[in-house]
Amino acid sequence: MIWLFLFLLLLAGVFVTYRLSPASRARKRVTSVLRPLEQLKQELLEQPSRTQDAIGGAANKYVQGVQAARLRVIPLDELKKHGEGMRLQALKDAGIRTLSDLQGWDEFRISQVHGVGPKSASMIAAIARQLTNTARSLPIPHPTPPFDIDVERELIQAIYLQRWLEQNFVSPQEHFERTISPHLDSRDEVLEHTKFMSWLWTFGSSDSVRTRIELASGVCEEVDGANFRAVHNQATAALIEIQKLRANRIGNDLLIQDFNANRTFYESLLTRQLGSTKQESTTSSSKEQVHVEFGRITTGPPPVPVPRTQTAPENLLMITVGMGSTVKTADFSIPSPPKKEPEKNYRWYGKGESTTVQGFELRTGFIYVGKGSATDNPFVIDPQLLVQRDNPSSADEWFHLGDYQALSADVRCRYLRWLSQGAITQIENDLGLLYFYGLENRVLGLIQNKILDPPAEEIAELRDEMLRIAKLFSSAGGSVREACIRLADFISFYSLNGATPELPDIWMRTYEFPLIMRYGLGCFMRDRKPIPVEWAMRWVEVEPTIYFRTPATRCPQEFGAAFAATYMKRFGDGLIIPPNKTPLKVTYTPWWTRYSPGSKEIKLDTKGIPDIAALSTPVQTLKEIVDQSTAAIDSYSRFLGRTPQKAGTLEAYLNLPVAFWPEDAKKTTAGIKNQLR
Repeated sequence: MIWLFLFLLLLAGVFVTYRLSPASRARKRVTSVLRPLEQLKQELLEQPSRTQDAIGGAANKYVQGVQAARLRVIPLDELKKHGEGMRLQALKDAGIRTLSDLQGWDEFRISQVHGVGPKSASMIAAIARQLTNTARSLPIPHPTPPFDIDVERELIQAIYLQRWLEQNFVSPQEHFERTISPHLDSRDEVLEHTKFMSWLWTFGSSDSVRTRIELASGVCEEVDGANFRAVHNQATAALIEIQKLRANRIGNDLLIQDFNANRTFYESLLTRQLGSTKQESTTSSSKEQVHVEFGRITTGPPPVPVPRTQTAPENLLMITVGMGSTVKTADFSIPSPPKKEPEKNYRWYGKGESTTVQGFELRTGFIYVGKGSATDNPFVIDPQLLVQRDNPSSADEWFHLGDYQALSADVRCRYLRWLSQGAITQIENDLGLLYFYGLENRVLGLIQNKILDPPAEEIAELRDEMLRIAKLFSSAGGSVREACIRLADFISFYSLNGATPELPDIWMRTYEFPLIMRYGLGCFMRDRKPIPVEWAMRWVEVEPTIYFRTPATRCPQEFGAAFAATYMKRFGDGLIIPPNKTPLKVTYTPWWTRYSPGSKEIKLDTKGIPDIAALSTPVQTLKEIVDQSTAAIDSYSRFLGRTPQKAGTLEAYLNLPVAFWPEDAKKTTAGIKNQLR
């Protein structure tokens, strides 16, 4: 056994000698000097693709919103104009009101509705499919000022970022890349020829090692020069500016001004994403053409429309129907459905209240049951809608997002069964969101004092349920977890009434800086108290403009220890940030209406709490600490990257500062030292 200890001691001595050698110091120096520059280069390269992705995502949301709105205003009775003998009342009884509600319904599914025969089902499916395809083939109108609708503003803001990128970002980014690339190549050459095994054969006395040491020194001197610093500062300033623009909402006035000044650029990108606003025509025979004539779809080219006068004003929706015609297709008018006040014949079942729906006993509460409106209250469970217990569909079947009335009978069955079991397992994200919508509606009703005499503890119970669902969906993709955490943060702000919150146990990183973090950090600023290391660590984990490199993600525990040590060494009890003059603005847009026209924000008084998000200096300070902490564990991370099977061994920990070793490793090393004495 003593020989093993002596061998380990000899190995450790040789390794320590290497770590103290000029070759190792050259590796560390050139790596530490170029690491933040390489990270900056990577972040610069990511910005154009991120902007393009943002434009594509915003365009898809806009197109889906326009197409969905077109289908929602076409009432079910419109189908009667295009066929005879259809039984539509049975569909209305099943919750189908518009053409939008029929999306995803095929002939077989329609025929399963009680009162609809196979012939009617076939005709309904064919006409609905033809009208849907026609509506979707119409040109998508481009957004125009004043961009009041959220999806319009999001798309225009993404294009604004693209224009700013091309005008102010591309040049410094390319200049920086051309300047840094030769230095990165030299660094790779230094690292390759000063490795431990290369140094070991001659203990660093070979010409190859000495040449690379001189090369490393030359690289560091050039990087520290005034010319390179100017290029670096220019690129950093451009990156910070684009990150600020991306992280904050750009005012409508600025968007409108830029749109009017650069209309050609905007129209070009809008046409590329949405298509032309003029419907393209292709040559086709008269048999392939269809038009609407006397309320019915008729084959052949449309007749020349005859001007007519309208005797009384009507609220009409003009929809063009045609299939690739060289002749101008006819228009037909569909009256918009009359607006009615939503019925209120439904009730809320709070925690522990039970009810029975279609044979399922729902005992845990937190649901609305009754006759709701598919437009205003899609989360209400209608007990009269049937379910299908036999031959259930797979979980991959498409269904209408966030609308209980539009679910198929078998999907309703799956949803009710999940509720009857206490909602304790994961289910499809869309059904999880449907459950969330009901919780959200109740919470917002309580916050806006729209509910008379609610139980005093109900708001806290709803927050606990939000966090439970967030934890339940922690391993699932989608929006359920994000929506629950977002609303739980809003509840916390409402309930704390200006008091400093506790650091939340459940959190996630999104494109927005979390409200509860902005509020908590604002409380520390307001009270001029130091920010604890736990809050600082969470800050860097959720800050959208801070990105962790591989060592931090590969070795999270070691990175956390390094960050805590670096932060406390620099700031002691914590960083103290003087309060700024920008007050925190707290708004909440209901999740299920956030992409719908006319969505209303709910605003709360922040009681004079400053907004940490308006400051950039603290974030830059935290970035420096993140870089220092990452550098401290870089060698350890590289070792694990090359030899992951050696994780947790003494050989691996020799690449890590002793202060960051786990306690077991420290005890093992101390035991070896005691035996060697």
